[in-house]
Amino acid sequence: MHLKYDDRKYGSLADHISKFEAHWLKLVQAAQAGHNTKDSLAEGIHPLTTSDAWKAALLLPTLPRIQPYPNIVDNITSKEDKPSYSGIVMRLREINPRSTKREEKVEPPAALYLYQ
Repeated sequence: MHLKYDDRKYGSLADHISKFEAHWLKLVQAAQAGHNTKDSLAEGIHPLTTSDAWKAALLLPTLPRIQPYPNIVDNITSKEDKPSYSGIVMRLREINPRSTKREEKVEPPAALYLYQ
């Protein structure tokens, strides 16, 4: 699974999580199909695809290594010994990393233009 999030090129962090989920589902399906046919590689991967901790460990490295993402990952992982995937996703969805990088442009009220 090769997936990297770049907020300069792609959609929101929620979109990235959805793409990760789609890739994860493909991995789980491939591992399950191989497990059923006794494929040795799939049999080795299959237990990992049932691990919430492994899923969480695969999601976090898909975030960029530029600020503010390393701080976000550090905050998420430092609060718990073994953060759950659902807990990580919940925290990521609460974050708007774009607002931490630059200030939002605020337009003055239209009434200010009436007297110019």
